[in-house]
Amino acid sequence: LSGAGITRGYHNQPTLTAERYLPSPQGQRLYRTGDLARWRPDQQLDYHGRTDHQIKHHGHRIEPTEIETTLHTHPATAQAAVAIKNDTLTAYIVAPQLNSNPTPLLNHLRNTLPTPMIPTAWIFLNELPLTPNRKIDRNALPNPTPTTTPHQPPRTHIERLIATIWQHALNITTIGIHDNFFTLGGHSLLATRITNQLNIPLHTLFQHPTIAELAEVVPENAFDTTSIPRLKRTGRVEQPKERN
Repeated sequence: LSGAGITRGYHNQPTLTAERYLPSPQGQRLYRTGDLARWRPDQQLDYHGRTDHQIKHHGHRIEPTEIETTLHTHPATAQAAVAIKNDTLTAYIVAPQLNSNPTPLLNHLRNTLPTPMIPTAWIFLNELPLTPNRKIDRNALPNPTPTTTPHQPPRTHIERLIATIWQHALNITTIGIHDNFFTLGGHSLLATRITNQLNIPLHTLFQHPTIAELAEVVPENAFDTTSIPRLKRTGRVEQPKERN
């Protein structure tokens, strides 16, 4: 990209600035976005992905290599790869000592990375698939197997209120208190709408993405219950009546 909107570079990062910002023959500065595209004869652009492995997931740009690097700092990790499979941020791990238990790695990531960069699916392998050049063959990484969370209905008044808001936003009639908001199809726009209704910061939902977790940190008097739509058994949402 080039033009008047191109910035001077990355603050206090001269190496990254030199990598991303280039001079052009016309004297303008060029910014290397990392997107891969080609011009068509009709002057339209065809987008072919990225030259790196950056991905966009639930409204967030994520560098899988950053997650992989953090996973490798755990002493039990022999190999690690991260990819989006079936719209799920998935970690592929070679760590015989863990016996397919992701909890130590989850805790390790949570101490370092923001919640949107925490994988929600974990696959333990004996070894990662490699290309003939001995690089990770990301196309050969297996898809995560859908797991069914045992359904547990809301138990308390606050859990029922949160469940009703989620049902309305996600257009789902049955939600368990241990279902993950983002696994159910939630994204950053819906998250913003929900947190506005709950009168909580956006990051709270990312840190506590289930009804059970959210109910522990959201005071019952934090939001106006009269603004919450009532969900009928048919699945249709009934808006609250206006008060005179």
